[in-house]
Amino acid sequence: MPKMPKGGSRASATPTMSLAAILAAHGNAAEKKSPSSTGNGIARGSTSSTSSSNPPTHTTVSGLASPVAPRPSPAVKQLQALPSHYASSSSSPSIPKKSSSTSNLPIHEDQVVSDATGSQINACQYNSTGEYILTGGVDRTIRLWNPATRFCIKNYEAHGWEVLDLAVSPENGKFASCGGDKTVFLWDVLSGMTLRRILRYYNTTMGLQILEEPKDSVTSIKIQGSDLLAGCVDGSIRTYDIRMGSLITDHIFEPITSVSFSKDGNCVLASSLDNTIRLMDRADGALLNAYKGHRNDKYKIRSCLSNSDAHVLSGSEDGKIYIWDLMEVRFLEVIDNVKVEPGRYKYVIVDTRASEIMASAGCHLADVLAREGTMYLENLEKRRSPSPNVEAIYFAMPTEDSVRRIIRDFKTGRTATYSAGHLFFLSPMEDKMFDHLRSSTDAKYIKSLKELFMDFYAIESRVFSLGNRNAFFNLFSPSLKERNQHGEINSVSKQLVSVCASLQLNPIVSYYRSSDLSMQTSKNIAMTVQLELDEYYKGQPRVGFKPPHLIIIDRSLDPITPILHDFYYQALATDLLPIKDGTKFEYSSFGQDGQPCEKVAILDENDKTFSKIRHNHITDCIKFLKTNVDNFVADAMSKPTTGNQLDAIREQMARLPQFQENKEKFSVHLSIVNECLEYIKNNKLVDISGLEQSLATGQLANGEIPKSFDPEIAVFLDDNSVRMVDRLRLLMLFFITQAVPQEMRNQLFQLSRCDYLDRDIANNLEFLGVKLDVAAPPPAKKWWITELLQKKSVAEDDIEYDLPRYSPVIKSIVDGVVNGTLDRNQYPYTLAPDELETIQAKKTVRSLRSAQPTFHHKGRRNEPQGRLIIFIAGGVTYSEIRMAYEMAATHNWDILIGSTHIMTPPSFMDDMKILRNGPPPPPPPPPRSPSPPPEALVSNKSFGSNPFSSVKNVFASGGSSGQQPGQQQQNAQPLPQRPTTQLQQHASTASDSSRVKEKLKGFWNEFK
Repeated sequence: MPKMPKGGSRASATPTMSLAAILAAHGNAAEKKSPSSTGNGIARGSTSSTSSSNPPTHTTVSGLASPVAPRPSPAVKQLQALPSHYASSSSSPSIPKKSSSTSNLPIHEDQVVSDATGSQINACQYNSTGEYILTGGVDRTIRLWNPATRFCIKNYEAHGWEVLDLAVSPENGKFASCGGDKTVFLWDVLSGMTLRRILRYYNTTMGLQILEEPKDSVTSIKIQGSDLLAGCVDGSIRTYDIRMGSLITDHIFEPITSVSFSKDGNCVLASSLDNTIRLMDRADGALLNAYKGHRNDKYKIRSCLSNSDAHVLSGSEDGKIYIWDLMEVRFLEVIDNVKVEPGRYKYVIVDTRASEIMASAGCHLADVLAREGTMYLENLEKRRSPSPNVEAIYFAMPTEDSVRRIIRDFKTGRTATYSAGHLFFLSPMEDKMFDHLRSSTDAKYIKSLKELFMDFYAIESRVFSLGNRNAFFNLFSPSLKERNQHGEINSVSKQLVSVCASLQLNPIVSYYRSSDLSMQTSKNIAMTVQLELDEYYKGQPRVGFKPPHLIIIDRSLDPITPILHDFYYQALATDLLPIKDGTKFEYSSFGQDGQPCEKVAILDENDKTFSKIRHNHITDCIKFLKTNVDNFVADAMSKPTTGNQLDAIREQMARLPQFQENKEKFSVHLSIVNECLEYIKNNKLVDISGLEQSLATGQLANGEIPKSFDPEIAVFLDDNSVRMVDRLRLLMLFFITQAVPQEMRNQLFQLSRCDYLDRDIANNLEFLGVKLDVAAPPPAKKWWITELLQKKSVAEDDIEYDLPRYSPVIKSIVDGVVNGTLDRNQYPYTLAPDELETIQAKKTVRSLRSAQPTFHHKGRRNEPQGRLIIFIAGGVTYSEIRMAYEMAATHNWDILIGSTHIMTPPSFMDDMKILRNGPPPPPPPPPRSPSPPPEALVSNKSFGSNPFSSVKNVFASGGSSGQQPGQQQQNAQPLPQRPTTQLQQHASTASDSSRVKEKLKGFWNEFK
């Protein structure tokens, strides 16, 4: 049986739906090879580079008694999956392929936490929120750490021998430990007291089931649902499915010291006595990555994954804790695998979009390389000094501009900027662009070229974006559709294939079929995606008991959700407040000197408080913040907080320097909540939202169906205290749900006193398939009205909020997919019926045991019951994002949601205003400055003693986590100012509601 190389790695992504791992697998998706190349010998490289031709062996045993048979090599399987028309030619020279080896493995830890004793650490464990770490070792003491501050919070002492293992309860209030004294202790975290001691065995040593396959000591056991993972000194990792009666064995051939599952159950992390931690694919045993840098060659050392599966954490025999960032390790491995000639150095060159995509996945190369201190980082768009002793590593998009700039770096007839280049394109190159690069006279300088399939942004753990706001106009604008829609559909389809390739998923594709023949955007995208997937996975059959599902819809399916006011925290804040890119919030605070100052907070998943409350109703957020602030300042406050004390609390917290970190977090969210509450009170948003919900659902809050909404909407349209944008949103909902003739719409516009540019916002709804003169059918399905209809409204701070009754359409889609009740006439598959039957035929009972009652197993299995990707062409709202999270938790499904871009109600209104003609053209680029004299380009840049002291400024305008470049570009071009009309200048002197009702009633009588 072949032996697996120590610390090898493979270049295929882990099949997980976690977005923290999507972009981390950038170089690990199968890459296309070029057609036979003649020219200068440039060929597209393959990422199927493993450390050796001998992968780890992975065997399966059914019923725990079947013969052991090795599985095919993952590398071989991946090569077989490459499209045939990209097969490499042996007759033409090709770029040397770089494969990882033991010496090239990353040894870059993210943080090192150590105590004064320097004693050996045997076990470490995150709490359930990932904010704290427990460690235990040979000094018989258990320590509670804050890894962010590297501060030891508390010590727990009771063991008489070394501590061997730790486990934390789900609620974080208790933890258990075991040691060399053969005793298990149950601890209370807060008091530090032992609640219970378990000595040796209770009653009997007879087990319910004995697994006798291991022939040597079992050093580590983990249980997840009905699966049991065991590591053994003989170098084997055994995965038992107790319920199904099966066994899978992976052979590492090094003594195993620790094993653990990833949170989604798709990966296995194993430590061994060769100073190596391996991350393996649970499905086929393929090696995904290896981590070194710690010391573990004598004793049992444990490793684990963080709660988000974004970090690997391990103890070490040198008394330190090592933490590896998976994303940074992946990129550093790509860089480390590039070998340069003796006497040469490496520069990393990144274009703007590539840096934004990397940053969205949490990898900021400037910070990473600055810590390494061995390489420069430069911007491709900026002029760079010639460095003849440097080989450049390019991370870029294969655009015409980027390729032109790369070729210019090696242009003959002048001094080449670098001695050689290694190209890593984040998306597949078009053939014409590849031919242009290959035919260049300077192609001899290009040593390698690879495609990484990373052309998308990881916004949140379940959210991705293509970063293309202009797609909304190219897909729906009548003046742009004819010439731009086809190209936009191809571009969107290729980016969706990048998502699937990074996840290593070959999903079943379905789409929304519109009854309007002019609104076939979803169908066209789905059919193109299916063709691209068939080409990418050509010759590779779908695997798995239940194939993943990709369903493609577009904004025309649900034009209501972007208009509604949503009182859930994230959606509300991005609607009412100027939060840039959906993440950057400017607020007032107090500095160290106690003086007021302006600060910027980043609202993303790194903010634990934001992650907890982002999908909570604003009333629940208020309660959460009040409770936590009361506890936080219990010693400084004399009485509990009330609604009007938010500003006082923030001022008080600013004077508690010992709580600086938590003070800042709470201060940010208190500012957001306070501003939202003031906005709601001052603009009658509670009353407006109630009418919006009634228009969207066709029912009042008490469930009654009114004869008409005319009187209610007339009052708000004629109310000068209501913002114009809110009046327009009411008009849009009214036009969508009611039959309103053109002349009647004009009268309503006059009543609301909106100008002609504002009228375009509502009139342009027809380009989303809305029939303005035809009433929408009454909602016949229960998904229009959620279970919240039966709940009472909530009162908070003298404001009574009606809980939402309308649910986004994606809720019904998810329910239909999960329950198997989705209407296939409205959401058909792209596959032919015979192909679909072949796939569905695999969904058969695998064991007679599965026919037995399983109610007693409910809740035992943590792995998702299915996988679903929802893609919305034309923008996704934060309300729909929240619904995706809720449905994933409700159904225990792995659900991702993505779109061409993230939209908010204000951005949707801005786009609707100019939808007819599309956005204005971008301004022309500024004139180029004259080239500097040759003598000015001889020497390299100097950054002083620290070569990275100015590196971060290179990308000062680059994207941060969650940034939308398309949105940023769109916002940079302001919309034309609306002219002031006489209707706006005229203020109604009589706002009596009865007069307004009579006026509107007359309108209706006239047009009926």
